[in-house]
Amino acid sequence: MTESVVEQPSLLDAARDAVAPVLDLLGIERVIGVDDQNMLDEGNDPYDADTVVAQLQSGMLPLADLVADSVLRAVFTDDDGEVVDLDEAVDIARGGDLPKPAQSRLAELSQLAEVDDDTPGQVDPVDVTDVSSRPALEAIFRDHGFESLTLAQWQATGSASLDQNGPTLVLVDRDFSREGGATDAGDRVVAELLARSDVDRTWCCLLTHSAQDEDDEEQLEREITAANDLQPGALVVLSKPQLDADPERFAIRLLGVLFRQHLSTMREVLGTALTAGHTAAAELLAKTTDFQLLSMFAAAIKEGVHEPDHVLRPLQAVARRAMSEAVRPADGTRDTLAPMHEALALNMGSSGLRPDDVSAIEALELFDSASFLSGTVQPIEPGDIFQIVNPDQVLLGKKPESRYHLILLAQPCDVMVRSDGSRGKNVSPYWLLARVKSFDPTKPADLKEQDRPENVVLPSFLDLKPRMIKLAEIVHVPVIALDMCAFDSHGYSRLKLGKLPPSRASWAWTKRYETLTAAVDEILQGAKTANLSRLKPTSAALLTKALTGCLDSPPDVPEKQVVSARIGIRRRTVAFGLKRIGHLNDAATRSLLVQATHHQGRPADEAALVIDPITGVPTAG
Repeated sequence: MTESVVEQPSLLDAARDAVAPVLDLLGIERVIGVDDQNMLDEGNDPYDADTVVAQLQSGMLPLADLVADSVLRAVFTDDDGEVVDLDEAVDIARGGDLPKPAQSRLAELSQLAEVDDDTPGQVDPVDVTDVSSRPALEAIFRDHGFESLTLAQWQATGSASLDQNGPTLVLVDRDFSREGGATDAGDRVVAELLARSDVDRTWCCLLTHSAQDEDDEEQLEREITAANDLQPGALVVLSKPQLDADPERFAIRLLGVLFRQHLSTMREVLGTALTAGHTAAAELLAKTTDFQLLSMFAAAIKEGVHEPDHVLRPLQAVARRAMSEAVRPADGTRDTLAPMHEALALNMGSSGLRPDDVSAIEALELFDSASFLSGTVQPIEPGDIFQIVNPDQVLLGKKPESRYHLILLAQPCDVMVRSDGSRGKNVSPYWLLARVKSFDPTKPADLKEQDRPENVVLPSFLDLKPRMIKLAEIVHVPVIALDMCAFDSHGYSRLKLGKLPPSRASWAWTKRYETLTAAVDEILQGAKTANLSRLKPTSAALLTKALTGCLDSPPDVPEKQVVSARIGIRRRTVAFGLKRIGHLNDAATRSLLVQATHHQGRPADEAALVIDPITGVPTAG
């Protein structure tokens, strides 16, 4: 009787299909694997069919473990994906037509099955990872002259042969203890390869069973790079367990090895571009007369913007143009970009980036952080993101957090503070903010919501998780509550009388601080006059709303999602349950404001001209 398994495509074939075109593209003619396990290849064939058969029959080599192995899966399943029975497995093991990778893998597992461990009859997975790379590598690189060498063979002839042969990829094991070497002997082999001058003919990486996952790989890369004084980013460590478990990921990671020189050139071009941008800006600044600087300073005062930020505008413009020219060298497209374009256009099957890595890159471009906003006393602007927090804790000087977020949708002309600390005439004392809610692209309900025109999806948020801006869920917040966030060192909405404004605040926002101080003083005086501290809770809440301008929310909205205020007469402080935690970049904010304006200006649904008076259903003409 046979055991049914889910038919799976060959992962090793997929990995080979991903890697082979890139090797061909780069002209790599040979792949060498340096591993002390290759000692088994010296002398007689290590595969002993009689021993393997005996272990199969006794259960020392469980058939289930062989079927789970990526190299042996196809050998011990039939055309329908069914696991063969034990008798047929024995015949296969005795047969003389076993592929070389399968023989090597069975020889390894046979040897390991003789090792005493805590789970008799089971293959020790830790030991397997230390020897499992060769059969998989033979399968992946079978069309590119894969050659297995021991450390002794490599030291005798392998390194010298690089000068006499074509472009070569060298995969080096880290642990050579089976040959009497050190467990990190491979580090030095890779360091010597990376020091070669023919970087366009030799590629290498380090394989190790001690790295179980991506975090281990990255940690080892940092440690080995520092210990061997290597150039950061030059070394790539690949996990042997990952090679066996996910060959496609191994193939994608290998791209970093194969394009090391191209990526290094790109880094140099980007570095040159940054220098060119700085040089161009510095030259323009040197040519700018004092009167021109004074004129730009005066314009900044009139507009109410931070004066140095205003003066930076022409400098940023020339820097951007200079950098754009520098990243387009005459030979850059042909020599650096074109090969990577061709390789990445191939069907790779999977991504080498973790989702968190992607989100971190997106968030870096999309958002300014809370520490940047507070540290530089950035003004309140459209696209600012706020948390709704506990106002009592804000009043006490604590640092509450929450998962309820809002984003400011006010128009830039309304938000701008002029040089005297005021805003334009007839600006509303309340601004519109939209709720920002969690979004899970794996849930059908969330995907359905994504298609609605009033919802805007952010692929990444400040916590690196996706979010959805709900333009139909609007909250009105007093302007004073938002402005206070700009002056608190942690972004909270609170202001204490007698405290000086931050020294980094612009001239206009220093004046704005004076206006806010006067408003807070008025609120405190009103609270004192009305004996706020002696009122019953319900009356005190009503008075606080009246003095601070907080509005009632719909009855179905939980209190923790409502922006409210607290007045501390003894503390001489007014606080709102808000914290500014970030800012959506200007380009994304402009797009968001367009969508918000379109949503607010949408026409109401037109009623049918004629309906059935009984059923209420529109009647066709």
